[in-house]
Amino acid sequence: MRPLLLLLVMACGAAASAPERVRLVVRNPAQGDQEAAPVTVGLPWPPGVLASPDALRLLDATGGERPLQAEALSRWPDGSVKWALLDLQATVRAGSATTLWLQPGAGRTAAPEPPLAVREDATGLAISTGAAAFRLSKTRFPLFEAVTLARQDRPLVAPHTEADGLSLETSERGGGPRLFLSSLGPATAEVETRGPLRVVVRVAGKLQAADGAVRCDYVARLHFYAGKPAARLQLTLLNRERDAMVVNDLTVRLPLRLRGLLRWELAGERGRPGALPGSLSHATDAATLLQRPAAGPSTSRFEVTQRGRQIGAGALAAGGVALHASDGAAAVAVRHFAAASPKALRVLGRPRIEVALLPREAATLPANGRPHAELGPGRALTHDLLFWFASGEPPALGALCAAFDAPLVAHAAAEDEPDATGRWYAASRALALAPLDRSDLEPLFAGDLQRLLAALDADGAWGVGRRGSPLWQPFDPTLALAREFLRRGDPRLLAAAHAGAQHLADAATFHNVAGGPAHMTGACYEPATASLSPQASWYAGAWLTFLLTGDRVLLDAALKNAASAARRADEPDATPLAAALAVINLLHAADLAPRLDPDNAAAYQTALDAHVQKLLSAPPPSSGPEAAIVLEALSATHTRRPDQRLAAAFIRAAEQAPTSPVPDGGTAPPSALRIPPSPISLAPLLPWLAAATEATGDSRFLAKARRLERRAAFTPCQTPLEFALRYRGGDLFAAAWARHAAAQPPPAAPTSPGPGPALGLQCRLESEADAALPDLGVGGCVIARPFVALPDGARACLVQAPGAPQRPDAGVWLPLLDAGNVAETQGAIECRLLYRKLPGDPGHTLAASGDLPAPEGLGRPGQHGFVMRLGPKGLELLSRSHGAPAVRLAAPDAQVKLNQWHHIALVWHRGAGLDLYLDGHKVAHSPDGRLGLGPWLRFPCDPADKATECLLRHVRLWRRPPPAFPAATDLDPPAAVTDLLLAPAEGGKMLLSWTAPRDPSTPAGGAGRASAQARRYDLRISSVPFDGPDALERWAEGDRIAAPTPSPPGSLEKLLIGPLPRGRGHYIALRAEDDAGNASPLSNIVHAASAKPVP
Repeated sequence: MRPLLLLLVMACGAAASAPERVRLVVRNPAQGDQEAAPVTVGLPWPPGVLASPDALRLLDATGGERPLQAEALSRWPDGSVKWALLDLQATVRAGSATTLWLQPGAGRTAAPEPPLAVREDATGLAISTGAAAFRLSKTRFPLFEAVTLARQDRPLVAPHTEADGLSLETSERGGGPRLFLSSLGPATAEVETRGPLRVVVRVAGKLQAADGAVRCDYVARLHFYAGKPAARLQLTLLNRERDAMVVNDLTVRLPLRLRGLLRWELAGERGRPGALPGSLSHATDAATLLQRPAAGPSTSRFEVTQRGRQIGAGALAAGGVALHASDGAAAVAVRHFAAASPKALRVLGRPRIEVALLPREAATLPANGRPHAELGPGRALTHDLLFWFASGEPPALGALCAAFDAPLVAHAAAEDEPDATGRWYAASRALALAPLDRSDLEPLFAGDLQRLLAALDADGAWGVGRRGSPLWQPFDPTLALAREFLRRGDPRLLAAAHAGAQHLADAATFHNVAGGPAHMTGACYEPATASLSPQASWYAGAWLTFLLTGDRVLLDAALKNAASAARRADEPDATPLAAALAVINLLHAADLAPRLDPDNAAAYQTALDAHVQKLLSAPPPSSGPEAAIVLEALSATHTRRPDQRLAAAFIRAAEQAPTSPVPDGGTAPPSALRIPPSPISLAPLLPWLAAATEATGDSRFLAKARRLERRAAFTPCQTPLEFALRYRGGDLFAAAWARHAAAQPPPAAPTSPGPGPALGLQCRLESEADAALPDLGVGGCVIARPFVALPDGARACLVQAPGAPQRPDAGVWLPLLDAGNVAETQGAIECRLLYRKLPGDPGHTLAASGDLPAPEGLGRPGQHGFVMRLGPKGLELLSRSHGAPAVRLAAPDAQVKLNQWHHIALVWHRGAGLDLYLDGHKVAHSPDGRLGLGPWLRFPCDPADKATECLLRHVRLWRRPPPAFPAATDLDPPAAVTDLLLAPAEGGKMLLSWTAPRDPSTPAGGAGRASAQARRYDLRISSVPFDGPDALERWAEGDRIAAPTPSPPGSLEKLLIGPLPRGRGHYIALRAEDDAGNASPLSNIVHAASAKPVP
């Protein structure tokens, strides 16, 4: 083990050279065009690149400078900018993108015309956007004191009554309803963000009744944008009481000064153009749109009523309303209106627009008559509204709502980066991220990613915009989604991460306030226990989402969490989970506090140092989620301030990370020792075990990751995408293969196939646990396919069978570890298969690689790969390499018999040609020896194939073609070892001994060995017993132990192991293998605690 190598991985390399330009891609996910729309984006910068946010210019495609607002959120130790928050405006057509350029090193000269202006006096604030002037009170919150459009003297907005602004009606215990108003309660308004393109005013206050009683806190953030007659309101309501607050109605009221005939519009169905129009004939006239509560889109419904009559209805309302007359207009849009139902939009003839965030129209549920809304103790509720004003007609409501629901999103890329891969973000060293360097991942993950994004708006996941998402996991799914946005630039991923972080802020943050339940303090974990609840989460994703969006609501939540961790710094805390969570939050807080919370900066750093010491001295984590969080905390701490102790602790934590869902020493029933039905809790550990492998070259971490990966479902919703891209994506495969290949003799001359150690990958396909590169633990994956027992006691994969699941990725996936141009020069693939039902017409696809379609689909330029099929015309192979002419191999005379094992081999060599073998006999040849290969070899499962039933086992990939294929004729495995013994030895070690078994098919002198001598031993150890019908699978999930080369049959084999960790049981067993890859039955099992054979 080499812990110091972790310094290279975790410290993220040397200082970056300053880039000339950074590409900023601005995407419009909305269905309509967005003209000069505001964009707020956070970008990381490598150390030493950006000295000041003022030294940054924004350029368009022609090189012209565009207005830019920039502030530094955090800085590197050398004083350069680490994270910068940028504001700009861009015009992007519907569903498309535009490219801008950021140039560090030169001061800005461009400014908006006119820029935003802020004036303050003793009583209020005046903000001028150039299109409108807004007046705000410093001591109360009637929403706006006045809104006056440019070139108009008369305000369009002005308060009418005390009820204007925010009003809350509650049901009090022992009494009737009470009304609390923001216009009566105390408030403090201050400028939070000030710049030429965006100004944010933060108003914090209390809602107060007419008798002076206060009931609820609120924080309102008003955003103003240069050149826009608009204001965005982020409103957070907070219950600081010890009891739940019953809400009858929560409404934001916008009073208008309009004269003449009042006309209204209500946006209709979400995603559709047009609006429902109407008019108000007198002061008490009103119209209402009510979005009823629902479990999902299929059960959602809204209705529009006026004067007691329904005049419109639908499923999902867009959430927009406008009221206009001859002298002006106002429109309001509500983000995620339908998803956060119930809500209501009202227009009144007073005139006034009302947005009911919890409407009285849905005050009771028919089932039990209880109030429809309760705000629990410590809970918050956040909503996002947009107010737009005009001197003439209002804007098109459908387009306004669509743009507000799907705002412009910016993503950074290096100047030479062809598309979104995350390379710029990874190179910044400001966050842990594996860039998406290879497009070949798409066949595996694109479909799952699409299903995940669709699920965010589906039944069962409904409420993602307000109540959270279907991503409740012990690991933070918000972090995985935000990181995946950095790799792909897909606005939907950032929207999903933002929604998850917002839910966390609403549901958990303010449990830190006095009166919140004790078990929900801090980071939503109970500090006194190491167990995790299904609702547990943590704040790393919320921190990253704030850095990417600049959303101060998330920052408020995260800082409160960090403050809670700081208060616990002096408490004795023996759990690694609590220390790791505190470290993660305090790291971000200490980074950002000098700019955003200077009063507490020293306290955060002191508390961080204390929690790091706790983390270094804490006992090993007891579960997969805990281990993942501990490793995340150690890695982030080391990146910020490199320390050899942290590097060593990272390796120790990875070594001690549990691999079973049941803690060692537990008393769970036998069924709990098997792969759990809901394996979410094991998935987060995978990227950190992969990082440990990268850092040390120790294959044990990789083997452990392989075991855990098989317990995690193959979807981004359950397997963090960070692992899917960093580990399964090929980087670790390539690293492991490079180490393996470096230990082999030099390859033969490229003009002729050569013998020697040519094995690249072997897979018995007896269980999901045994696809492995010898001694390295790297392998492929088996997706949605069962394994069946064979008469000889072995097992095989039922790779094709009628009734297959409707999954395009089902089947067996094995990585081709060499780069494509190397692998295509020479190599071999062999496997054994048995058909229980032979294929009909058009045949069965045995194997494929690359993007080549079925044989009859050849012809598209740029196709690359191969397809091998069995059909009425026998065996057939088609290959195309990088768009070159297709190579076709046909073996019409090849006879595949029913219920009989056959050996198939495909051999290619650029100088010798392309050959197809069946049961050791060459059945087809082509002089063109280049085989088209993608990064994966697939044995696919075709759900449309209703005829074929095929078993697959003993797949081998060869880096260089072997001189022969023993597996073609040798079907007999070595004999089983039956006398495995374990005895104590000196120094706490243990001595294993057994008798070398006989292999009946090994000839004398084969590979320099005696007759009947096996080729190798596969010896494994585990804390899980190897018993029951799943014994082989459990054994395959054990850790490999380096074993000696087999001796002649009958010889005594000895191996000294250990010392073994105390406090847990250890089960050991082995299998012997021959040259053909046949493995003996499992030996007898020994248990380290008893040092005797297990009967």
